[in-house]
Amino acid sequence: VAKMNLKDGADAFTVQPQHSRTVNGIEGIEILTDATVDGLRLSYAHWVTVQKGFLYQLVLWSDQSNHAHLTDAVKELLPGFYLLDSTRVAEISSEHLPSHRSETYGYRVNLDPQHWRIDEALQRELPGISFAAGSAGKASMIIIPIWLHGEEISSDVINAALLSRMDFEISSHEIVSINRLPDPKLSGSAIKAKRRLDGESYDYQMRVIEREGFAYLLVAWKLSSADDWPTSRLETALSEIEFDRNVKPPVQLSFDEEVSHALFFNDAGLQLYSASEFERCAKFFKRAFEFQYNDKAMLTNVIEAYHQLGQDKEALEYLQKYATRFPNDRELLVVRGDSRLGLGDIAADIQTSDTLFSGGYR
Repeated sequence: VAKMNLKDGADAFTVQPQHSRTVNGIEGIEILTDATVDGLRLSYAHWVTVQKGFLYQLVLWSDQSNHAHLTDAVKELLPGFYLLDSTRVAEISSEHLPSHRSETYGYRVNLDPQHWRIDEALQRELPGISFAAGSAGKASMIIIPIWLHGEEISSDVINAALLSRMDFEISSHEIVSINRLPDPKLSGSAIKAKRRLDGESYDYQMRVIEREGFAYLLVAWKLSSADDWPTSRLETALSEIEFDRNVKPPVQLSFDEEVSHALFFNDAGLQLYSASEFERCAKFFKRAFEFQYNDKAMLTNVIEAYHQLGQDKEALEYLQKYATRFPNDRELLVVRGDSRLGLGDIAADIQTSDTLFSGGYR
């Protein structure tokens, strides 16, 4: 979640391999990232731990030129973190019974109130979570729905794009199995996974459901050590979600839903880009950017897809159409220069280079 939140707000994002770090007897994960945010090149250090249903996140950051000082600050400041009450367990309000109906996306949830409660805090953790429930730190469940906008998208691409929302990769060793859904009336995949976080192991049951122009990511997970919480209870919860027929496309998406759809189409485009399907990935990148007009990385993806197609003219036209949203952005000036060079406009490319280097670009 920490990585996804930073990725969602960054123009560019690079994460280093995460590793375990124990602070005053508390096991956690340290994550180091470099990101460009509103034109600023920053380095981040996150230390994250989950204890009895509570998530604790310590964040330090600095300019990338001061990366060494950031490392020193992490060593100095982290030892100052303590839990005042290590026995405290997160409790979910008993008022939040686990029932929900989405008119927009046409599904109904009616979980067993003996085991589940609505978890509003979890629902705010990732863009596009339409429903979230939990069980006192032992188990959690979310639903992320996507309207496919009439696009024909293969199941493999849908699976990969939606699983990336949970920071899973299809080829990862964390994925245990991918099978057809057990319910013959539904189309999609049933996915099992295992992951270790903050010194704890978690079991995941996930379903990707495709129906009537929509895709749904259903995820339920539990602490592997919670022997009083059988994995079968996750499967039961996922099976209790019902879907309506003849669901109409949403009239308007909220800002949070637009971010979620932008991430989905961008990730779908990346899958197609890796498969060298540049024409289709350009279409998906454009749809992603048109949900998030202020996301420079998504704009750059569109331009790169056009370049791969040899359509430098279209790339330049599209870039110039939206470049005013990113005034004096050096990286986009480089991209524009490349587009002009591809069209044989050497003079314009030289002029762009002069502008960049006179401004200190290297």
